[in-house]
Amino acid sequence: MQHPDLVVLATLLCLGCPAPVVAPPADDVPADDDDSATPDDDDANDDDDANDDDDSGSADDDDAGVPELRLVFVSKRSGNWQIYTSDLEGGDLVQLTFDAAWESWWPRVAPDGSRVVFYRSPQGTDYAAYEQAALWSMNLDGSDETLLIDVGGGGAYDWAEQGVANWSPDSASLVMAARPTGGRWQVWITAADGTGGAAISTRYTTYSDPAFSPDGTRIVFVAHPEDWTGSLFDATGWEVHTMNVDGTDEQRLTFDDRRDADPQYSPDGLEIAYESTSWLIPWNPWDIRAVAVAGGTPRVLAPADTISTVPRWAPDGTWLSFYHRAELDSGRWNLRRVDRDGTNNVAITSDTDWPNIEVEVYAVP
Repeated sequence: MQHPDLVVLATLLCLGCPAPVVAPPADDVPADDDDSATPDDDDANDDDDANDDDDSGSADDDDAGVPELRLVFVSKRSGNWQIYTSDLEGGDLVQLTFDAAWESWWPRVAPDGSRVVFYRSPQGTDYAAYEQAALWSMNLDGSDETLLIDVGGGGAYDWAEQGVANWSPDSASLVMAARPTGGRWQVWITAADGTGGAAISTRYTTYSDPAFSPDGTRIVFVAHPEDWTGSLFDATGWEVHTMNVDGTDEQRLTFDDRRDADPQYSPDGLEIAYESTSWLIPWNPWDIRAVAVAGGTPRVLAPADTISTVPRWAPDGTWLSFYHRAELDSGRWNLRRVDRDGTNNVAITSDTDWPNIEVEVYAVP
C-alpha cells in the first residue's frame, strides 16, 4: 500500500502495516524515492510496444463506442508526491494536486467518475505514512479538494493509522484498512464521504488491503489464515481471502506461505490479481499473480525479475497496470502494463529523473 504507500518494506510489514507497496530507499532524490538509474534497454523498447497497443483509449476508440481510458498515478516530478493523469502511453499529462505542503498519494477514481479519493501526509513524509495520513477527495479535474477523515480519525474514529481506501462498484461506499488506537489493523466500510464507518472484520489479526468485488457483495483482503500459529507481526503468513461485506464467511484463496498483498477482483469477478514475495528482506523480488475466485493454483502474470507491485485491472479486464523497479536496490519506479494472460509486459513510463507509482486505469466519464 500502497501500497504503495515510504519506509523500508520490512519495517512496515513487521509493524503490521496494511501497506503492500514496496518502499524505495530514503536517500532518493527528489525528496525521497529511489536512486536514479537508467531503465534497461528492454524497458525503452517496450515503450514502442506500448504505443502500438490497440487498447490505447485513443479518440478513434472513443469514436467507435469504446470508453476513453486514462491513467491516474503518483509522481515526484514536481519535487514531492503529487497526483497526475495521463493517456495510456504516459502522455497528455495533467497534474491534479499542487499543494507543496502535502504529499498526495494513493489516488482511486470512483467507478462513476464522480470523485477521486486520495491520502495526504505532511510535506517531507513518504507516501504510506499511515500514522500521519488524512483521507481526501476531489473532482477528477483536481477541483473541490475536500477533507473526509483527518489524521487519527478526525474525531469520528479513534484511529492510530489509516490507509488503502477503495471504492464500492456503485461509488456509494469506501472500504479501507485502519488501526484503532491500541488495536490491530481491521477492515472498515464508510459512506463515500467517510461518515458512518464500521469495522466488519472479526478476528484478532492484522487485516490489510481490502477491495470490493464487482457486484459489491464480497471483500477481498489479505490476513493471516485462521489456523495461523506464528507471530501476528510476521507478514510472511499473509494470504489472500474474501468475505461478505458484513464480515461473515471468510474464504482463504492462497496457500503459498508467501507474503501476498494488494488483491483486486477482475471486472468479471472470476479472478483476483495480487503481488507476492517469498521473504521480507527490503529488496526481495515481488511478482504479480492471479488466482481464481473459485480456488486453485495461482498463475504468474509478471515474473519476479525485480519488484512489481500494486496490480490494477483495466475496466474491460483484458490487461492490468502496475509499477515496477528496474533494479532491486536502485533505479526509478516506473509504470507498466501486462495482458491478462501474462503476455505483452511493456513499459508505460521510463523516467530516470523521478519515480512514478500507484497507477490505476479508469474510464473517462
